[in-house]
Amino acid sequence: MISVKDFQKEFTKSKKALVDYHPGIFYYQNAEDFETLTNSLYKIDKDSIHIDTAYKKILFMFNSIHDLHTSVGLKRAIKKPKLLPLVFRNIGDAFYLAYNNSKDSTLLRGLQVLEIENEPIILIYSKLKKYYSADNFNTVSQNYYAERGFARYYYYEYGQKDSLQVTFKNLRNDSIFVKNVSALLETESNVFFSKRYKNATRKNLNYALADSVNKIGVLDITSFKYKAHKLDVFQLGFKSKLKKAFRSMENQGIKHLIVDFRSNGGGLVNNVGRITKYLAKDNFRLSDSVIIRKEALRKNYPVYKPGRFIFSRIFFKKLNEEQYAHVSKKNKIKPIKKYHFDGDVHVLMDGGSYSATTFTIGLWHDLGIVKSYYGTMPGGADWGSFAGQWANINNKKTKTKLHIPLYKMVHAKTKAAPPTFVIQPDFFVGFNYKDFIKRNDSQLSFVINKIKNTGK
Repeated sequence: MISVKDFQKEFTKSKKALVDYHPGIFYYQNAEDFETLTNSLYKIDKDSIHIDTAYKKILFMFNSIHDLHTSVGLKRAIKKPKLLPLVFRNIGDAFYLAYNNSKDSTLLRGLQVLEIENEPIILIYSKLKKYYSADNFNTVSQNYYAERGFARYYYYEYGQKDSLQVTFKNLRNDSIFVKNVSALLETESNVFFSKRYKNATRKNLNYALADSVNKIGVLDITSFKYKAHKLDVFQLGFKSKLKKAFRSMENQGIKHLIVDFRSNGGGLVNNVGRITKYLAKDNFRLSDSVIIRKEALRKNYPVYKPGRFIFSRIFFKKLNEEQYAHVSKKNKIKPIKKYHFDGDVHVLMDGGSYSATTFTIGLWHDLGIVKSYYGTMPGGADWGSFAGQWANINNKKTKTKLHIPLYKMVHAKTKAAPPTFVIQPDFFVGFNYKDFIKRNDSQLSFVINKIKNTGK
């Protein structure tokens, strides 16, 4: 428990930091609604509140920004909590067991999950979605992250439990049964996962020949982060693996390349340029502009760090009384000639395609690189994002960790493609229970079959 006075002090501090530093605090909402919400969260008619309640109030204030790059963490008294070691997938209106990382090996993939601690899982899921704030109310992205983070946010919502009572339904015989599932440390869960699901994890930057007759290749990019080793600070490993993949495509005579961006939450923007070099036909640029608020500039480039201070005054120019900006005017990045891919490019994406991935999807759309998009709507915005640099602030009493983006990064629009907030798929492709239980990648299969049958 903490005193309301301490909470309100840190709530006010957190609000001020958000208003002072965030470059788009009112981009997806208005100031009036923000004030109404924060005033209601601030008011408490008690002398003390639980630290979990304090966390949620600050979290909900930050979530009202509707920006996934803006977040609040919680420093728990338990540094390594035990979590529910089950991973679920939401298909339609039901939830199914995807990975059983518990000690109980009898819980098989495909069991329908009905309740946890006698509460319907659909109601639990609706509560956990409040912990995520996707860009501009993007429900596809919000649902994706709430599903993937189910165990951790269940812990945030309900606290730690030694075991949880889970009600399952076996669809083969329509039987319903209850199991007490022991909560485990993440390290313990990972051991069971690695033993039971050896081929479940996708490898980043993995290239494979999908169809030798129709010359179809698949490049799986699960992250724009890839280091060859710990000291690879410039991520030259990413560059090296890309070169190897495109060399293989040329040797195999690939005509159709599927780039799988599903579940790719982003990474290093520089790597966006590295892959685009192999696909772009003309010179291009990544960023149109980078904008930062005056108070954020002062915080991130303080006078007492002369090197950073001088750099900021050269890099950023005053835009108005509240903002500074760096504007890119020239297309300086040149396509790579060796192993350059000139065939058709097809992109597979979902609600977990975010940040640098959305950056790439929008850039390729603008440059006319992509033949077709498949899957579901990605998580970010085509215009850009709030990212790049962050203010990370700790609150001692509420034990909250504020994560506030400092840059408004506007994507370059070289070809002036038709304006759109987010790139929608040309072909919406989901998956059903049958594909899930058989481990069929129906989304990737759809793309391959579409290319084979139409040549597009």
